[in-house]
Amino acid sequence: MFRRTVLSPFFGALAIASPLLAQQEGGLATARAEESLRADRARFLIAGREKGAANLKNRKASKAIKLGLTWLAEHQSPDGRWDADSFFEQDPPGRETDGLGQPEHDVGISGLVLLAFLADGHSPNEGSHRKVVAKGLSWLDGLQDKGSMNGSGFLGESEHEGAIYDHLLGSLAIIEAYGMSGGEELARSAQLCVDYIRYHRSPESGWRYEAQGEDADGSVTALALQVLSLAACFGLEVHPVQMETGRQWLMDRTDKDNGRSGYLRRGTVTPRRDRSHERAFPPEQSEALTAGALYAHILLDGGRGRRQYLELQTDLLIKLLPDWSDEKARDLVYWNLASQALWQKGGDEVWKTWSTALEDSLISAQRDKGSAKGSWDPEVTWGVEGGRIYSTAMAVLCLQAEYRYARLSDYIPVPVGNPFRALSRAWSGKDYAKIPVQLEKLAGEDLDAEESMILARASLYWERQMSAALAEVEELRAGPFYVIGKPILEEIGAEYSDLEVGKAAASALQHFASDKKIQRELRADEAFAPVMSRAQIFLDLRKGKKDKIIEELQEQIRIFKGTRAAELATPMITELNGRNRRGGRGRD
Repeated sequence: MFRRTVLSPFFGALAIASPLLAQQEGGLATARAEESLRADRARFLIAGREKGAANLKNRKASKAIKLGLTWLAEHQSPDGRWDADSFFEQDPPGRETDGLGQPEHDVGISGLVLLAFLADGHSPNEGSHRKVVAKGLSWLDGLQDKGSMNGSGFLGESEHEGAIYDHLLGSLAIIEAYGMSGGEELARSAQLCVDYIRYHRSPESGWRYEAQGEDADGSVTALALQVLSLAACFGLEVHPVQMETGRQWLMDRTDKDNGRSGYLRRGTVTPRRDRSHERAFPPEQSEALTAGALYAHILLDGGRGRRQYLELQTDLLIKLLPDWSDEKARDLVYWNLASQALWQKGGDEVWKTWSTALEDSLISAQRDKGSAKGSWDPEVTWGVEGGRIYSTAMAVLCLQAEYRYARLSDYIPVPVGNPFRALSRAWSGKDYAKIPVQLEKLAGEDLDAEESMILARASLYWERQMSAALAEVEELRAGPFYVIGKPILEEIGAEYSDLEVGKAAASALQHFASDKKIQRELRADEAFAPVMSRAQIFLDLRKGKKDKIIEELQEQIRIFKGTRAAELATPMITELNGRNRRGGRGRD
């Protein structure tokens, strides 16, 4: 199932071989430990799919998922695809469902539907919908270019604009199916999908519509990195350097002050089809680019992501919660990516806030009668392209975020029992100073072959964790993340005290304290924060967003009740309401 021996992107693209491994069998031991680590982590990643929607505490969400999957199964075409503009043919005569999409996107929407079934534990070999999954995968495989010079691996019937999105979504379905069930045919198809992604990349180190085109964009690049990260986890051959340069492309287009990711460059938003589409779904009411970049960073860094981006980007997402009642804000791409990213990031309060809003919005919007029962209407950002099949698959995927993948940051590379009990306890308790001591102690014990392999992969994992943390400290030291860099360095210093990483973090903090330029930057940020806040409120009031601002302030006060920031924000609501009584925007 996990056969290929390649470098996983998790914990950074450049791995450092463990000294313990070098003492054993050199490069061969490293390769074996790499394969064992990847396979073990892959099993951990999809373990929650065994029970599917039964994992959810929210029974209404569980029911909504089952209804959605039932509707999707009933609307699969005889050839195995989910047909964007002909799915209604599966309905009884005279009761056809509306909400057609565009036929050129059958590959992409079929990929999304398959992902929804796979997330609930239905593989080609297992689950009540295994025949549905097998049929869909067979259709995708039949479309794949198996051997042309420049298009080998491509999934699609045409090279239309945006076909790369369809290829990436179809590829992810094939890759996940391979990860769940194995098989030589799936392995070949999955690897060809990855090979085409590598070929399609632009010289800019990112991805966009045209194969090897002159530019890249944040949407396609983030999705490509997500697919490649998971492909590597499931043992397929990827190029870590391409992934690292792709990640750097995203970082270069991310605003260092607020974490917002841009489309072509910093500050640019996702374009819409035309003016009417932009009016219907204003880009500023979505953080899809930011959510996609955050999710990619988390996958590439094995669950943690770059901490300097995590908090900034999380703040942006949590300020723009799902709300189906706001017709202009129905962006299922954003909701799905943000759900995956925020679940992976962890943090009970943030996840509860997001998931509650998401579930309330989607459960209430699901159709409950007629031939559309179990589906969602496609009055969403890209509903014209994908239709009812798309909106239903995406809504189900959003609701599945909590068990689709386990949290990568929760993974521990050793079992809880003997002889690894003390090591496991140190890892789960983040008592990192004890880990190298325990690794060295275990290296001197008489272990059997299986235990030796577990020790080898734990050593490799530890070396990579240290390498990634050191790289993060160096990046923070170099700036320009001075404001958020200080608390992150304090956190790293506390986590890894008495280790090289902790000492490096302490040194960086001393640098922050002694560098006059950095101190000036910190004082300026503190002084400008309230001024900028008032200025932004003034500008937004002129755009008629007073009610939205008040709602946002009230929500943040609810979330952060008892904090100094909440106390300061409370009188601002009174002031904003009073401003309207004194003449409102006209007086501004």
